Amino acid sequence: MKIFFALVFGLVGLSVHAQEKKESPAREVRGQIDGVEVIIKYSAPSVKGRSIFGGLVPYGEVWRTGANENTTIEFDKAVKIGETVVKPGKYGLFTIPGEKTWVWILNMDNANWGAYKYKQNRDVARQTAESQSTSENVEQLLFVVKAEGVELRWAKTSVFLPISALK
Repeated sequence: MKIFFALVFGLVGLSVHAQEKKESPAREVRGQIDGVEVIIKYSAPSVKGRSIFGGLVPYGEVWRTGANENTTIEFDKAVKIGETVVKPGKYGLFTIPGEKTWVWILNMDNANWGAYKYKQNRDVARQTAESQSTSENVEQLLFVVKAEGVELRWAKTSVFLPISALK
């Protein structure tokens, strides 16, 4: 009988835990870049009045570019990022934020938690991009797939990663 009650209370506890609202909810964005299907999966943290870039997210350090599990980006066909050809597949999407310049990173590791196990020797592509200050405060991290690439928007910052289909 004790085992029965332990199982019941354990299942109730799991059910309640599973129904809790996540602080950084899971998001999925899909779009097309010149005929290439792009899927980005991430957890979207909120500003909540905090200083984000240079504060919560330090400058000059590898960031998982979201919260919780690694953010991933997936292509169904080969693409070009800068001068690098990226094969179809699913990649960990990391960034190194800077005050004016960011580094976008696609890495073979796509199933880690955070950037704790990030290894530069697993990078597939790196691309430098200028960040833009915006007047709009985007409360939750947002990715947008556009015709020429992917844009990250959060707080009062926007950073664009140019991506092109391989011709």
